[in-house]
Parts: sequence; C-alpha cells; structure tokens
Amino acid sequence: MYVQDYEVDKPTTHKGYDLNKLTAKELFDKFGLEKGTIDFIGHALALYDSDFYLSQPALELVDRCKLYGESLARYGKSPYLYPLYGLGELPQAFARLAAVYGGTYMLNKPIDRVVYNEQGAACGVVSVGEDGKPAFARCKQIVGDPTYFRDRCAAKAKVVRCIAVLSHPITPGNEASSQIILPQNQIGRPNDVYVFCVSGSHCAAPDGKYVALVSSVTTRADLAENLARSANEELKDGLKLLGKVDACFYDWYEVLEPMADGRADATFISKSYDATSHFEQTTEDVMDLYQRLYGKPLDLSKTVPCSRLACCPRAHLVTADGVAQPRRRVASPARVGLAAAAAGLARAVALFSGGACSPCSQYAGGHFYSDVRAPSPPPHTATLRTSLFTTSL
Repeated sequence: MYVQDYEVDKPTTHKGYDLNKLTAKELFDKFGLEKGTIDFIGHALALYDSDFYLSQPALELVDRCKLYGESLARYGKSPYLYPLYGLGELPQAFARLAAVYGGTYMLNKPIDRVVYNEQGAACGVVSVGEDGKPAFARCKQIVGDPTYFRDRCAAKAKVVRCIAVLSHPITPGNEASSQIILPQNQIGRPNDVYVFCVSGSHCAAPDGKYVALVSSVTTRADLAENLARSANEELKDGLKLLGKVDACFYDWYEVLEPMADGRADATFISKSYDATSHFEQTTEDVMDLYQRLYGKPLDLSKTVPCSRLACCPRAHLVTADGVAQPRRRVASPARVGLAAAAAGLARAVALFSGGACSPCSQYAGGHFYSDVRAPSPPPHTATLRTSLFTTSL
C-alpha cells in the first residue's frame, strides 16, 4: 500500500521517509521484508538485473514498482505488451514512419564502409547500387547497431540463450504466453535467468505450438567449443521449466557498448541487446540514444496529430487467452516489456520525426505507451497490433 499511495508531490504519502536519501535496502528493512520477497520485488517487479539498486536511493525502486502496478491494472492480468506476428512487425512500423517523413528504407543492403570527413565526422556510407556498382550515400549523422562499429565499441558481457519449440504451454495455468524471471539469489547464480514464451495467439507460432526463449549472462570461455553443453549448464534452471521440447537452438553473443557518445564523430551507436526478455534496458538505451542525438530528453507524455497519419481498421488488442478486446485509450504510462515497441518505435520516432506520429502504429519508449491520435475523421485511430502476455515467477 505504501508504493500504491506514494506521490512525490504529496508529503503526507511519504510516511516520513525521504526516498532521495533512504536507500532501497533501508526501505525494505523499515517494512521488515525477508530476502525472498526482496528478490521478487527488485527483480520481477522493478526489473533490476542485479542487486546494485539496494545501495541506491529508494525513489527509483518505488517509481518502478508503482509503474508495474499501474500497468498491471491497465489491460487485465498482465503489465506487458507484445506485437502480434512477432517483433518483425516493428521494422515494418519503422519503415512506414520513415516513408511518412521522406526517409528511404532499404532492405538487404550491405554497408561496405563508413566515410569520415577531414574533421573526423561521419559524412556517408558506401554500399552497392542497383547496378551492382559501389554507391555513396551522404549524411550528417549515422545511427547504427554496434556490430557495424566493432572498433568503436567494447565488449561488456556475454549472453547465452536457447530458443525452443514446444507443443505445450510452460505455466501451471496453461497461459498462452508467459514472462518468467528467476532472480539470481534464488538459483545460486551471479545473474538472473529469463524465460519467455509466446504462441499462436500472438500469431508468432502455428496453432498448437509455442516458442520459448531462455537467456542469461555468462562468463564462460568455452561457448564456442561446445555451445550446446555450455548453454544447457548455464540455463538449466530455466530449461527445466520448459518440459518436453520439440526442437532446440542455441546461440551466444557479446554485449557491445559504444566507447563514446557519438557527438564528436556524428556516429551514434546503440548497445547490444542484453539477456533480459522484457527490454527494460533496451528502452533506456533508446532514451539515451535520443538525448545524445538531439541534446534533450525524449518526452513521450505528449502526442502530436499528423494529417498524414494512416488509418488502420485493425485497432484492437488481444489478451493472453487470445480474446480480442476493443481498443482503449491509454492516458497514463503503461509498461512495455518484451514488447519491444518501446525499442523499435521509439527509435523510429527519435530518428525520423522527433515527434509522436506513427502510421499504423503506436509508439512506446521508456515507461510510456501513448495513443497516437489522428484528426477526425477517420473513425479509427492507427495502432500497433498488440497483445498481452502474462507474468509469473
């Protein structure tokens, strides 16, 4: 009740605690919470991936937990959103937004090299033209994934993951989807293990099939030599939740981070995806990337109408049990977890408009999920096709 009632601008709700000075650990101690409950709150609700937060001011912890509760009450029993047809819908939304603002979205085009001017700033890229000959595209800034700029990035960690195809759900309640976080202290590991599952109700798998992903950070040095064995050992606590598996695929990669903010050389580099399956840190990376590009924070508390906004009649949400629901206006923040709408669409908004207009999509970034409003008529507001998925521990 303390978190639910807490409001920054109402001292009477603070119960005498200054959360800018009181650490998260001290706040937990005030309420006499035991270790298991602390792990659950910190890792499954507030979505921290380590216990570093315990020594930090408790205000952010309370904000995160409050956000989780508000998001949980928004669309039924899940605080998360996930796009129908999988994450591949996000590049499509990006492409539409690029087209609205005069951008060109080119598929399967190799980047041979980035060109820098005499001042050391990026001024273009060399690719391959339609005639098969080298082609030069000029630009003022470049935004890219760290795999294009290995010499400008540093490896911070390694992620190991398993993608499994199943013929059954993985939760006791047989939910069509699930997000499971195994806190590190509960399984005796230095890092959390994340388990995520979607199904045919999200149009991300054939009917009767389920796709599960298990991931974690690892420090093992033998991943390349025997990936399957190493992955099974590292992910065993998550894999045992899957039950019988039809097929299994393993992968590992380095988590790369840019060594500079990009302002000096006009090269703005994102971070690699981490091990989390809720994309919390990815949304934070989006916000940071926007601020580096534009010199100011991305404000997602407002929406801007656009006369060029396309009308999409398929404006609906689908709950975890596959039942279509009428679209409802979201006026306050709602958590976007594995639904990387936060990542993909906020990147699109940041890079192409700096505003809040997206055809056939809603955008989300950080902790916000705001409606994109079209002028009247038309009768329908464009929306990203989303569905909800449950969370459990």
